[in-house]
Amino acid sequence: MGRTFFIRILIGFMVEDFSWYEYYIKEKNIPWKWGVIVKDGSVFWNSVAKNYDEYTKERYKQAYEKLLLISKKYVKKTDRVLDLGCGTGLITFQMAREVKEIVAIDYSVNMIEVAKMKAAYGGISNITFCVEKAEKQIEVYEPFDVVVAFNLLCYLENPEEVYQQISRALKPGGIFISATDCLGNEEPWLRRMMKLSLVFGAAPLIRFISTSKLEEEIQAHQFVIFEREKLYSNPPNYLIVAEKASN
Repeated sequence: MGRTFFIRILIGFMVEDFSWYEYYIKEKNIPWKWGVIVKDGSVFWNSVAKNYDEYTKERYKQAYEKLLLISKKYVKKTDRVLDLGCGTGLITFQMAREVKEIVAIDYSVNMIEVAKMKAAYGGISNITFCVEKAEKQIEVYEPFDVVVAFNLLCYLENPEEVYQQISRALKPGGIFISATDCLGNEEPWLRRMMKLSLVFGAAPLIRFISTSKLEEEIQAHQFVIFEREKLYSNPPNYLIVAEKASN
């Protein structure tokens, strides 16, 4: 109880609206084990899956609407889409109406279960869900037209493997759309405080990446960036649309 109380104060001091860290600590009565959530982020995401939609829709409604509006510009009815880190499918289901097929991947079993139930309830049949880490190479029988990674790139332990996965899966000239919390843009003191919260196991692994570093990573893997948009301010979330270079 004392440790939980301390972390709640710590995170509340760090930033007024720090989304899932605050939610997890306030709402989840889970025994604390030092570093367990840092080592296995699926513990964190499994724990928040049940109420994820309700919380994010309330907090980030405008950001999700903007993300969906921009994403729809780059998909068409004949497209096959790979969704890495699909979560509960908040954007996945909206895109499913605009494309031929979606393969949706997430390593949180509970997130995928919620997504499957929503798909069944909504009568959506063109999404294939897979429980797997984004880093693991998937078999691609036909290259995808579009790959999306919404709120994924800042949580990766091995980002290089994921970028390689995206490049392999996407056809030349295909579109890569990402939305990422760029916490490296925050003040140094705030980054230090946030890193301290990771030591307490109050959050999943986070990369404190800046917008410039994120763009460098994407461009280093045969992608040409042609659209950028700030979706949210606190935490700073940036959308990047890029095209895979043609061979």
